Amino acid sequence: MTLSYTETGDGDPVVLLDWSPWDSGALAATLSSAFRVISVAPPDFVGAPPTEDEVVGAIEQVTEEAGLATFSLGGASLGARASFGIALRKPQAVSSLILVSPSFVEPASVPPWGSPDLAMKLMSAHPDNCTPPPPDRTRLLWQLAEQWGKADSSAVDLLPNLTCATLVVLGQEDRTVSRAAGGVWKDRVPNCSISYVYDAGHAIGTDRPEALANVVRDFIVRRETFIIENRSSLMTP
Repeated sequence: MTLSYTETGDGDPVVLLDWSPWDSGALAATLSSAFRVISVAPPDFVGAPPTEDEVVGAIEQVTEEAGLATFSLGGASLGARASFGIALRKPQAVSSLILVSPSFVEPASVPPWGSPDLAMKLMSAHPDNCTPPPPDRTRLLWQLAEQWGKADSSAVDLLPNLTCATLVVLGQEDRTVSRAAGGVWKDRVPNCSISYVYDAGHAIGTDRPEALANVVRDFIVRRETFIIENRSSLMTP
């Protein structure tokens, strides 16, 4: 397994795992205007996919190499799954947690999406207007999703263990999670806010990049104030 990352911007650190099949860089670019952003790419591997624990451990090494005692942590799609694992293992380090399109709680039954065309049809609210994601990235992420999907499915039982301020962002047209997912997150995570993005599927960063960037940046800046004022919201155009 090879894990690479880039650093942009200055300020308080944000570790970003933007791991949908698309790699636009838009969220990292917006955040880097106000924060030091460490963007970790999805793991590259040959042969059997790494386990979730192996990937989480490698990301922890990245944060240690970068000298981060505390940081905000954001993950999209499969990166949300890895971010969840890091927040549970290093609660003292994660000051705020942003999970974009987490599909490991109340998942919906979805068809295979291991090709760009299938990923586009499943994950975008407007596949006809969407550019297909890179084939190699899609294939690797699909292999990871298959591997991690076989792991312990007790994530719901672990939700109360999240101690940091948490934001969950869901696309209103996300077909990878059930309609009950938002309620489960809000009810079981002690310090949680939910934002629903209008006219977006699972790939919110592709369907509504500006709306996603705005709500993530606002949450990192305001944290508990955001939680108190915005327990549940709908991001409209």
